[in-house]
Amino acid sequence: MRQSAVLIALLLFVAACSDDPVTEASEPEDDTIELSTTTSSSTTTSSSSTTSSSTTTSLPATTVPAGVCGDLVPVVTAGGTRCVDPDADTAYDVDRNWFTPNDADALLPPVVIAEWRSVAVYDSDQPFDERVQPLFTAEGIIYEVRMATDGSVVVEEHWDEEPEEYWPAVTVYRPDGSREELEGAIQLFDVVVIDGVEAAIVSRLGAGEQGVDELVALSLADPGLIVGRFGAANDSEYGVTHFDYAAGLGVATAWADLTETVHYVTSDGEDVPLGSPTDDLAYNSAPFITAAALDPTASRVTWAEGPDWDGPTEAVVPAAWWIESRDLGSGDRVLGWQVSGVVADTNELSVDSIHHTGTHVIVNLMSWVDNSALRRQPFVIDLRFEEPQEWTPDFPGIYSPIPTIG
Repeated sequence: MRQSAVLIALLLFVAACSDDPVTEASEPEDDTIELSTTTSSSTTTSSSSTTSSSTTTSLPATTVPAGVCGDLVPVVTAGGTRCVDPDADTAYDVDRNWFTPNDADALLPPVVIAEWRSVAVYDSDQPFDERVQPLFTAEGIIYEVRMATDGSVVVEEHWDEEPEEYWPAVTVYRPDGSREELEGAIQLFDVVVIDGVEAAIVSRLGAGEQGVDELVALSLADPGLIVGRFGAANDSEYGVTHFDYAAGLGVATAWADLTETVHYVTSDGEDVPLGSPTDDLAYNSAPFITAAALDPTASRVTWAEGPDWDGPTEAVVPAAWWIESRDLGSGDRVLGWQVSGVVADTNELSVDSIHHTGTHVIVNLMSWVDNSALRRQPFVIDLRFEEPQEWTPDFPGIYSPIPTIG
C-alpha cells in the first residue's frame, strides 16, 4: 500500500514546531488551464508551438492597471493576466494563508512547498480542507527544498540582510523540531537513496582535489558519511547549476566557459555516455539550456530551453521557455511544451528547477527583481491523460515531490 511521507511530516512537525508561516500569497485564480494539444506516437507538443513569436505576448508585469477586470480580481501568472471570481473554483484558508486547488482533476502528487521562509506540504489524498498543511518557518530565505522519507525537510537557506554577511547553508529541519546544518554544504541539489542510505546531494565547499568544491551525497542520518561522489561542483570556468539523481544515474547541468553542458554520471563519479541536449549546442549561442532532470526510472531526461546571450551577435536573444523531454534509450523526443510567452531575458522569467514524477512534470519558475528572487506559481504538465494537460497551482513557491514509502 502506498504511504506518503507527508503523513509522518504532519504528525511530527505540527506537534513540534510552533512558528506560524508568514507567506504573501497572490490573489486566487481560476482552477485549471487546459489547452488543446497535438500528439503523435512519440512526441507531445503544445498547441502554442504553432503561434509565431510576433503574436506571443511576454510575461506581464506584477501589477495590473486599475479597472481592467471590473468587479473581478486580476491574477498575474506565467501564462498571462486573467480576471477571476475569487469566490469560485478556489478555496482559501485565511488562517493558513495558502491556496488550495478546488478542481478534482488538477491534483498534484504530494509535494513540499517553500516560499520565502515558510514551508508547507500538499497532499491531494487528504480531505479537501486538509490538503495544505504549514510545517514551520525556516531561519533563512529558502532557495531549494526537499523532504526525506522520515519527514525531515532539507533546505538550502540564505542570509542576505547585509552583503558582507551573505552566506548559504544546507540545513536539515528534523521532525522533533531540531535543526542541523550540514558542515561545508553550500548548495542543495537533491535528496535520494544510494545503496540503501538516504542522503542529500550537495556542493561541499573546498572538499575536492586542489580545494575545488565537490558534489557529494551526505547521509542524513550520519552527515559525516559520504555515500556518493559525483565530481567537481565548481572549478575553473565550470560550475554545476542543477543535479538530479534517479535509479542509479545522475544528470548534471553546468555552465562551462561561455556555454552549457549536460552530462551523466554514476554515484562513483564515472561518466555515462548518453545523449545530451547540449551535444549539438553551438558554443556561446542561444538557446540557454538548463535544469535537466530525470524521471523516476532514469529512462527520460527533461530540460528547459529559453532566452540567452548570443556571442556572435553580442545581444540577448528573447525567447519563450520550452520544456523538452527525450527518451535516453532511443533518443526520441517525447515531449515539447511551451510554458511561457516570449521573455526578454532570464531576469524577467527563468526556469529554476524541474521535477519529473512519472505522472507530472513540475516546472518551478522565478524572476529576478532588484537582485532578489521572486517565486512564481509553477507550471504543471499533467501526464496522466492521453493528451497531457497544463495548469498552474494557485500558490507561488518552490515545489518538490515528497518521497513515498512502500
